[in-house]
Order: sequence, then C-alpha cells, then structure tokens
Amino acid sequence: MRRILSALASIVALAGAAGAAAAQDTGGDPARILATWQSSDATCRNPKTAALAAVAACEQRDTYAKRLMQLNFCAAPSGSAEAWRRCPAGTEAANALPKTTVQLARAGGIFVVPVLLNGTVRPYAILDSGAANLQISQEIADELRRNGTLTDADGLGRHRYIMADGKGIQQHVFRLKSLQIGDKVMASVLASIGPPNSKVLLGQSVLRRVNGWAIDNVRNTLTLD
Repeated sequence: MRRILSALASIVALAGAAGAAAAQDTGGDPARILATWQSSDATCRNPKTAALAAVAACEQRDTYAKRLMQLNFCAAPSGSAEAWRRCPAGTEAANALPKTTVQLARAGGIFVVPVLLNGTVRPYAILDSGAANLQISQEIADELRRNGTLTDADGLGRHRYIMADGKGIQQHVFRLKSLQIGDKVMASVLASIGPPNSKVLLGQSVLRRVNGWAIDNVRNTLTLD
C-alpha cells in the first residue's frame, strides 16, 4: 500500500514537475521531445498498460504536447504518418488548436457541464479549479462497477486530501478509463470517489491536461483547447 500511495503522490506532483522535466530532459531538442511524446503516447494508448502507469503516461504525453506547441509544432491531420509537424509559416500553434465548445447548464446558480464517464454514465459536473482531481460520487462509482467499466484493476488505493477549511479526508483514488466533454476525449484520468450524493467535480487532473479553458458568460459555454 505504501508503494501505491508513493507512486500516486508522484502522479499528483507530475503536473508541476513534468513541464520543467520536458525542458531539462530534452534540452529543448524537438527530435528528443517528439520521441518522448511518442513513447508516452504509445504507453497511454496501450490497453494492457497498468492503471498507474497509464495515468502517468497520459499526463506526461499531454505535458510534452504543450512543450511541442511552445516550439510551434502543430498536430498533424488525422491519418497522417506524423503526429506533429512544424506549423505553416505565419501560423501559431495556439491558434491552430482544435477547440471544443460545450453548452453549460445552471444548477442552483452554478454552471455545470455534461460529461461522459467511461463511455457509459452521463452526469453533470461542476468546474472546480480548486479541486485536485476529478471527483465522482459513491453512487456513480457503484454504477460504473455494475456496468463493468470500473474494476479492481483501476484502483489506486487511498489518498489524503486537505479541504478548503483545513480538514483532511481520505478518498479512494482510481483510474477513469475515459472522460468525454463535448467531442474531446481524455484517456486514463486520475479520479477520486467522494461521499454519497456528492457532486461531480472537474478538478486539476482534468484541467491541467488541456492547453486552455475559458467560460463565456454571455453564451453560457465552456471552451477547451
């Protein structure tokens, strides 16, 4: 169990450390950054990868994608032999990003966004940049188990979190195989199980993996880059 929690802590810390590691480990060399992205992508996509390794690889892949964009690489068209290529002259990588825009709803005066968990459960989630992870309720976890998309192999032990009021809580942590927001799909997302009847929260384990996000308070939409 101690090994599991130690590895889990490494994943949580990965968000802050991987960006610096991308620059240091590759020396800013595009070829080396591309090779590391490809290796992480292959591990992330491999259905045989263990839950812990899959979460780490997917997080690392998305971090290196941001590094490539800083070097003005654009994602190649679908079906291309290359995953990335230099952006055309006069094009900035940030402006070439495909964007996903989702209509928000209101619940009790709070914006919520429809999400799809493991391709089977469709709850509404609160965008919460102060939450460490994606959090689901115990009821949703039970439903995912009943439909077979959440198994013991996805479990990552328990982790202690500090709440806004300073109190500490223990939560079960697991690998969510897929999270879909609009037409954007993330694989192997770090998630936790909250108390019964708790809200679904889109926390940093989701938000740090996108290139950017914004809420339009006029159109009531969420846009993800």
